[in-house]
Amino acid sequence: MRDALVRLVIFKAAEAGALHVVTSIEEPELRGLGFQPTDGGGLVFHTSSAKPPGA
Repeated sequence: MRDALVRLVIFKAAEAGALHVVTSIEEPELRGLGFQPTDGGGLVFHTSSAKPPGA
């Protein structure tokens, strides 16, 4: 369920024009969804690689 919610948030952010999503939450599951570590801590997801939910 958590993965589905994260995917939905990423999709909505991309749909609204966000180029990337940044979070300070460092859960291993987020890396599995495509989030990458940032230099200042936290994780970032570049929406150019986002796929719509269910894709």
